[in-house]
Amino acid sequence: MLAVEATEEEVTAGIEGRLDIAAVNGPTSVVVSGDTETVEEFAATWSAQGRRTSRLTVSHAFHSALMEPMLAEFAKTVEPMTFAEPRIPVVPAMAGADPATPDYWIRQVRETVRFADGVRQLTEHGATRFVEVGPDGVLCAMTRQSGATGTFAPVLRRDRDEVRTAWVALGRIWAVGADVDWTAAIPAHGRQITLPTYAFQRDRYWPEPANTTPAPASAPAEAPGESRFWAAVERQDATEIAGTLRLTAPPEALTEVLPALSSWRRQSQQHATVNNWRYQVEWTAVTTPAATLDGTWLLVTETGDDNSTDIEDALRTAGADVLPLTIDATHPDRRQLATQLRAAAADNLRGVVHAAGHQAELALALTLVQALGDAELTTPLWTLTRGAVAIDTTDHITRAEHARLWGFGQAVALEHPQRWGGLIDLPTDGQHDLTQLAAALSGDTEEDQLALRNGRLHARRLVRADQPDPAAPAWTPSRPGTVLVTGGTGALGASVARWLAERGVSHLLLTSRRGTQAPGADELIAELRTLGAHATITHCDVADRNAVSELLTAVPADRPLIGIVHAAGVAQSGPVATTRLTDITKITDGKMLGATHLDQLTEGADLELFVVFSSIAATWGSGGQALYAAGNAYLDALAERRAQHNLAATSVAWGPWADAGMAVSGEAEEFLRRRGLAPLDPSLAIAALAQAIDGGETNLTVADVDWTRFTPAFTSSRPSPLLRELPEATNALAPTDPPTEEEADTGLRARLATLNTPERLAELTEVIRSALVVVLRYAAHEQIDSTRPFQNLGFDSLTAVEFRDLLARQCGTPLPSTIVFDYPTPAALADHLHATLPGADPATDIEPLIGALDTLEAAMADSPPDGLSKARVTVRLQAFLDKWTTDQPAAENTATDRIQAADDDELISLIRDQLGDGARE
Repeated sequence: MLAVEATEEEVTAGIEGRLDIAAVNGPTSVVVSGDTETVEEFAATWSAQGRRTSRLTVSHAFHSALMEPMLAEFAKTVEPMTFAEPRIPVVPAMAGADPATPDYWIRQVRETVRFADGVRQLTEHGATRFVEVGPDGVLCAMTRQSGATGTFAPVLRRDRDEVRTAWVALGRIWAVGADVDWTAAIPAHGRQITLPTYAFQRDRYWPEPANTTPAPASAPAEAPGESRFWAAVERQDATEIAGTLRLTAPPEALTEVLPALSSWRRQSQQHATVNNWRYQVEWTAVTTPAATLDGTWLLVTETGDDNSTDIEDALRTAGADVLPLTIDATHPDRRQLATQLRAAAADNLRGVVHAAGHQAELALALTLVQALGDAELTTPLWTLTRGAVAIDTTDHITRAEHARLWGFGQAVALEHPQRWGGLIDLPTDGQHDLTQLAAALSGDTEEDQLALRNGRLHARRLVRADQPDPAAPAWTPSRPGTVLVTGGTGALGASVARWLAERGVSHLLLTSRRGTQAPGADELIAELRTLGAHATITHCDVADRNAVSELLTAVPADRPLIGIVHAAGVAQSGPVATTRLTDITKITDGKMLGATHLDQLTEGADLELFVVFSSIAATWGSGGQALYAAGNAYLDALAERRAQHNLAATSVAWGPWADAGMAVSGEAEEFLRRRGLAPLDPSLAIAALAQAIDGGETNLTVADVDWTRFTPAFTSSRPSPLLRELPEATNALAPTDPPTEEEADTGLRARLATLNTPERLAELTEVIRSALVVVLRYAAHEQIDSTRPFQNLGFDSLTAVEFRDLLARQCGTPLPSTIVFDYPTPAALADHLHATLPGADPATDIEPLIGALDTLEAAMADSPPDGLSKARVTVRLQAFLDKWTTDQPAAENTATDRIQAADDDELISLIRDQLGDGARE
C-alpha cells in the first residue's frame, strides 16, 4: 500500500486498472493498494514527477482485489453475528453502506475507504468537535486536511502519557461546550467536596485561569434575541427556530438548511472577530506656528557622521545655544557620557537631540538614555532619524535601519516618560527645509512621533485598518515550489506551515536552531504529510549570512523557492536601565539580520510571499522590550521598502498569541488580560494572516485590545498622541463624572463621621491596605506595613490606575492616577484622605489652629521691635503655652489677668517674676 500526494482523479487515471484506490483521505491524499512490484513502479513514477509518496507498513494489500480470496471465509465469520442500529449517528466510510449489516463489514475489507467524504458529511451536519480514538493524532490531521474546522482532540498521542493525554482531550472538548461525565473520567478515588463550613480566614489563594477559550476582548455584542436564535441554530433546533421566525411551514423544512446556516454563522463570527483586530498606521498633517528655542541644546552625533550640519543650523536659527557632542557610536562610554551630561546641565540645558548617523547604532541610543538616568537629569531626549518612515505612497523609506530607533524610542517613552521628548524623522539627503524642527522640539505641537516632509510636520496615528475585500481571491502557489519558514518548528511557525500546506504548497523548508531535534519535529512532519506537503526540517541560524546562503543554495531547482515566512526571533524582558550592550546582538540580530539576509540573498528571485512576523511592541511600544521593539520596527520598515520596489512583502505586527510562541499562558495571560490585551486564538490569527496575504497588504497590526482597559494604563504616565484618532481609545480617556456619594461606600463614610482623627487615620489605613490586597493580590492585609513605600509593593501603570479607581469608588471622591507617587506610603495617603474627606472631628482638627498660628506669626513679624512690646507678647504667649501643655483651664488671677491690669512698672516686675533675671536684658 502506498500513500501518494495527488487527487483522486489523477490517481484513477494513473493506475490504469493495475492497482486499486484503497482510501481517499483528503483532497490530495490518496492511498493505492495492490501487488508489491506494481506499487513500487507506481511510486517511482510519481516520485519522479515531484510528488510525495510513502509506503505503508501493513501485512496485506487491504482494500484491493488481492483481498477477494478471503471474503467468502470472512463472511462465514461475520454473518452469524448480531448487529444493532447505532445509538448515536454513524457516518460510514463507504457510500451507501449500512454499518448495521454484515455486508458492510465484508465489503469494507475490499472497497475504498472514503474518509474525506465522511468528514465532509460531518461538517455539513455542523460537527465542530472531533475526538480521535486511536493510537495517535493522525486522523485529526486528516480531518483538518479534509476541510473541517473546530476543536480536534486525540485521546492518545505517541510518546505521551496516556492518562494525561486523555484528560487533556476531554478538557479540550469540555472547554468548547461538550458534555463530559467527569465522574466517570476522574480516578476512582476522586470525590466531590463541599465548601468549608467554618469562617473564611480572609487569605486569598489566586487560582490559575481556567483552561477555556475566553471571548475576544473586542468581540462584537449581540442582542439577547439574536443570541437565542443562533443558539438554537447551533443546537439544530428546527422547532424553536420555526417558532422564532413565525414560519407556517413545518420545522422539518429547515432540516437541510440548518447545517449550512450554522457553518455560515461560525465563519461570519470569525470574520467579524478578525476584522475587529486589524489596525494600521497613518500620518496626518500638523499645523504649527513658528517657534523659537532658548537655552542650551546638546546635539549628540556619531563619530564620522557629517550629515547633521543642517540640524545644527536649524537649532541655531531658532535661537538655541547649540553644544555639539560627538560620540563613538559603536563603543560609547556610559560613565563619561553621564559626566558630560552633568556638565552641560549646568549651562541651562533645555534639551538633548540625538541625530542618528547612517547606521543608527542602538548602542549609542541605549547608552544615552542610561547616562541621562545616571546624571539624574529629566531633560527631554529627542531622537532624529532620516528616511525611517514613509508618510504616504509617494514617500519612500531609504534607511530601514533607522526604524529601529522608533521601536526603541517608543519603549523608552513608557519606561522613562519624564526623560523622553520624542521621535522626529527628517527628510532624506538633499532636502533641507527644517524650519519646523524648532516647533517640534519646543513641544508646542504636543506630539512625540513626527515626520518632517517638504517643510511640514506630520504626526503618526493608529487607526482601524480598512476592511479586507471579501471578493479577493485566496492566495495559492502559482507553481510547484518551496516555501521557507524560519522558526518553523515553533508554535507560530508550525501553524503557518499547516496553513501553507492547506493552501497547496507542496514543499516546506522549516528551520530552527535545533533542527530535527526540536520538540515535536517528527510529529509536525507527519502531520504536514497528511496535509499533502513534504516538509524538511533543518538547523539554521538566520543571523549567519553564510548559513542562510548555504540553505538557499541547497533548495532543489525542480522545486525552487517561491516564498519566505520569517517567524524566528528572540523575545526580551528587561528595563532599559539594566540592558547591556551585548544584549543588542542577542535580541535584535535574529529578527533584523535574519530578515536582511533573506531579503538580500533572494534578490532577483521570483517570490510570491515574503512575510515577516513583527510585534505590537513596534507599533505602540512596550515597556521592558525596547530592543525587541527595535528589531520588529526594522521588519516593518523592510517590508515597506520591499513593497515600494514592487517586491512581495507582508509584515504583521502581532499581539500575543495563545498557547505558545509569541504566546502567553497562566499568570502572563492574566496579566495581559487585566491590561486589555487578550491572547489571539491561533486559528483566528492564521485567518488574519491569510486576509493580509490575500489582500496584498504590506503592514498590518493584529491585536485583540480592550481599549477601555488598555488606554488608561498605557497613558497613565504620559499622553499618547498616537491614539488620538482611535475612537475607542479617546472615549476611554473622556472625562467622567467623579464618584458620587451614592456610589461611595456609605458605610465607610458613616464610620469616619463618628471617629476622631487617630481613629479615622487607622480606618483609612485599613481601607488602603484592603485595596492593596485586591489590586496587588497579596495574601493578607496584615503583611503590608503602612510605612512601606508604594514603589516597593509592585505597582505598575495599570495597577496604579486600578488602585486609584477602587479607592475613588470607596471614598466617593475623585483621585489622581498618580496617588501612589504623590503620597509614597499607605500612611501618607491615609493622611491625605483624612484631610480630603468630609466628616473630620472639628474638636480634634488642628488645621484651623495651625492657620491661626500662621496669621499670628505674620502679625509678630510686623510688630514694633521695642523690648517692652516683645515682653508683653512673650508673657501672653507663655500663658497660652501653659494652658496648652497642662490641658487645664487657667487659674483665676493668672499672669494673663495681672497683665491686663498692670501699669508699666508692674509689668516689668511681672516679667522678672515669670522669666527670671534674664529678662533684665
